[in-house]
Formats: sequence, structure tokens, C-alpha cells
Amino acid sequence: MDTSEWLKSVLNEDEAIAEFTVTGTRQTGYCIVPADVSSEYIDITGCLEETLHRIMEADDQSGVPSDAVTDETIRSVLLADKKEDEDENGSLEIDLGYRIHGQIMTVKRVPLTAVGFEKKMYERYKLIWMVDHGITLFDAFAEWRDYCDPANGFEADTSSEAAFEDWEYNSGFSGSLYPCFAEYLQTDYQIEDLQRTFTAHEQRCWRLDQP
Repeated sequence: MDTSEWLKSVLNEDEAIAEFTVTGTRQTGYCIVPADVSSEYIDITGCLEETLHRIMEADDQSGVPSDAVTDETIRSVLLADKKEDEDENGSLEIDLGYRIHGQIMTVKRVPLTAVGFEKKMYERYKLIWMVDHGITLFDAFAEWRDYCDPANGFEADTSSEAAFEDWEYNSGFSGSLYPCFAEYLQTDYQIEDLQRTFTAHEQRCWRLDQP
């Protein structure tokens, strides 16, 4: 998994990825940014620090306490390390003793791919489908919880993701469920219609995410 893809795995719903360049290197760094703020208004230092802490938290949760792994991840994502020497381009201190050796030159949001946007809209569609069928979030949780109960023969050590996929494929709401992603793209997904039903926030994010 490349760096930007790794960051996507720890994004919150209201966040996006931006890439940046630094004086003195041809490498590209990445950081987490607000989803509804265009590049010119991003607090880049604050975003770099938030990304740093997110990496540290993700490493803690992985159960791998290796400093080498953490430092390598931070170096590959943020182009930052704890070296004290400064080069001719100066340095940008962020947090926890880490610094970027150079100054930020450019910041550009990583466009949301077509597939990424379609999947985001599919998740929205699933919620709308449940509302249209009179199913609340409480109903959905209760159905999934009962299906995954070890007392019903479900393996207790199954991951949440695998359990949910199993529930979608084999059960759903008493045999009724929204179309699968492939079927959704062929039937209910029409980008022209979707654009007319976007909320103001979704319209803003759509524009920001275009190359």
C-alpha cells in the first residue's frame, strides 16, 4: 500500500488528503486536511501536526512499539525526522521533536478518484435505502448483532469487516437488502441525477476534489 493509500485508511469522514513539496527535495509528502477547505486556506502546520499524531496513534494501535517503524512511517509520509542539524534551506518544526528539513513550497489536495467518489455515494445510498424501507440505525445494529452472535454459530474471533460482509451476503434484513455495489453502478448510480441532489457541503467537496 503506498503512502497516500495508507493515510486514506486512517481518515475520518470529514477529512481528505493533500500532497506537498519541500525545498531541497524532489520527494512528495502527504498530510490529512479538512475535506471542505481549499488548499489556499489550509493551516498546513496544524495539518502536519495532526497527521503526525494520527500516525503515532495508528502505530500504537497496531501493537508494534518499534521506534524504527514509527520513524520510517513519519519520514515517508511527512518527510520529517528528528535530526537536529539544519540545512541551508532552514527547517520547519512540527511537534514531538520532528522537523521537515526545508520549507513548504506547494500544497495540493489529492483529487478523489472516480471510484472513491462512487463508493462514497454508495454508502450514502445504503442509508437512503434503509430510510426508504423504514429501517432505523437501531434496527440495523440489532439485526447485525443478532446475526453475529456466537450463540448462533458465528465464530467469535471474526473481524468486524468480515462479519459485516458475511451478513450482507448471506442475510441482510430478513433476506431483503440494498443492491450490491456493482448492481448499484448499473442501475441507481447516475452522476447527473446525483449532482442535482447533493447537499451544499457535498457540492463544495465535489468541486474541491476535481483535478
